[in-house]
Amino acid sequence: MFSVFTLFSIFILFLRCFLFFLFLLCFQSLSCFHVVFSHNLSF
Repeated sequence: MFSVFTLFSIFILFLRCFLFFLFLLCFQSLSCFHVVFSHNLSF
């Protein structure tokens, strides 16, 4: 039972890290796209 709980907590931890990394990547690409779009609009 303890090993199952430990595996589950490790899985949750990895999932949170992965989601956080995905969110950062998405946010970065969105901000980059926004900057490029603004530059195109201004020029």
